[in-house]
Amino acid sequence: MVLELFYVMLILCCIHNLAFTQDENSRIAPFGCNSTCGNVEIPFPFGMNEPNYCYADHWFQIECRHDTPYLKSIGLEVSSIDVSSGTIDIMHPIHRWNCKPQHNATNTEQEVVDLRGSPFVYSQAHNMFVSVGCNEISFLVSNGTQVSGCVSICDDKKDVEENIEIQNCNGKYCCATSLPLYLSEFNVTTESFGSNNNNRASDDDECSSYALIVQYFRVPDYMRYDSSYAYYRWNSMTDLRSLKKVGVVLEWEIHNSSIRLPRSGHCVNTNITSAKNNHSGRRCYCLEDSYGNPYIEGGCSYANDYGDNGEGNKNRSKWAIIGVFSSVGSIIFLLGSWRVYKAVRRRIVQNRIEKNFKKNGGLLLEKRMSSGEVNVDKVKHFTLKELEKATDNFNMNRVLGKGGQGTVYKGMLVDGKIVAVKKFRVQGNVEEFINEFVILSQINHRNVVKLLGCCLEKEIPLLVYEFIPNGNLYEYLHGQNEDLPMTWDMRLRIASEIAGALFYLHAAASQPIYHRDVKSTIFCWMESTEQK
Repeated sequence: MVLELFYVMLILCCIHNLAFTQDENSRIAPFGCNSTCGNVEIPFPFGMNEPNYCYADHWFQIECRHDTPYLKSIGLEVSSIDVSSGTIDIMHPIHRWNCKPQHNATNTEQEVVDLRGSPFVYSQAHNMFVSVGCNEISFLVSNGTQVSGCVSICDDKKDVEENIEIQNCNGKYCCATSLPLYLSEFNVTTESFGSNNNNRASDDDECSSYALIVQYFRVPDYMRYDSSYAYYRWNSMTDLRSLKKVGVVLEWEIHNSSIRLPRSGHCVNTNITSAKNNHSGRRCYCLEDSYGNPYIEGGCSYANDYGDNGEGNKNRSKWAIIGVFSSVGSIIFLLGSWRVYKAVRRRIVQNRIEKNFKKNGGLLLEKRMSSGEVNVDKVKHFTLKELEKATDNFNMNRVLGKGGQGTVYKGMLVDGKIVAVKKFRVQGNVEEFINEFVILSQINHRNVVKLLGCCLEKEIPLLVYEFIPNGNLYEYLHGQNEDLPMTWDMRLRIASEIAGALFYLHAAASQPIYHRDVKSTIFCWMESTEQK
């Protein structure tokens, strides 16, 4: 025990020292995997090494081309990745119409980005759909359906201002609108109205209209100096004409359920990419007061306020010792708390069992059994633990049938005996139920199913019968086969033995028992010469 405690302290000390000596920039990729491409960090689940453990699956594979990262699955340039918010910034194409011939851009050559089936969607919170042009309606199209759009008008293109900011994109030459949720495909169609002269490219213009999804930035209240509340990465027509692509934010989640998520972070279900189910994937977060990459083991670290000078090293050693002793104390406290919890839990369960036993007439049954009315050699009181083990905690796969008085489960006792366990709904008071149990326990006839015992420790009393494996008479009569044909001699014998069993219940039992619902489904079929 002393040696085990020593090893525990040693391991805790190593762990604590590692936590303090970890580099301020915590590890963001698995060991052996490159974590940068040019100036862009590539944190797991994204990765670019050939070993497939460097990235979650093929959707997250990064291809580094001349120090520029590209998301290989969709072929778009990556500018940044943020695992804490579950976003990736990409450079996205712009749709252009009515362009000069030398630019060679027509409606049929527009680049369509399709994210369907991937773990990525366009972020509704970080992007806007913007259309720039005169007297045009621009529709955002996804999967062949118009999902959003806006209208831009202008009387004279000469009056158009060069600076285009989001507060000005209110329909005068340019318009902006939000994206729908779960958008995974980007295509645009435009319809012109009014004078066509406004829609042609002028001598100064390269194209007459543009449509794009673009990242925008919200400005906090304390930073506002005027009425503007957000801005784009471009702010003039000159900028827009010279750009081929603009920054767009994609949100992502982990789709593949076979990916082993780490224990260091906190992973939750999400529905980022689909509204069809309650959740479509998972995301992970570092716990409170920690930072780093929650998708790799050891990726989350707590903030380190210590300096790198000698005093900082002394503080690390001091706090490491304190951490060891506090960890040992915590372990002792947790072990003690666990033992107390187990004891309290056992007491609660025992109290509930005793309460159910009394409620179901257990004291009255014990009195009747001690008086000799019940043959204790043939009928016993089973514990709830025995029957839960026999029926696999009353698994639904063990259900044999359901009736007006309860549900019957197939079970196997510790000695290997197969039984039928019935949850018995008490129709009357408890005394009537106990009386019926005492009477049934006294029945001893070869064609009547034997009652083996009961359990009163559950909310609903449980009765245990012998198990008859071959179904009932109804199933045999209506599902006859050539191997065992139903001859008239056999029919006569079945009727005779059923009549004998009923006669025994009515006249020969210690107390008469009258069955009020005699039908073929209550008779069990035996393969031997006996019928029960």
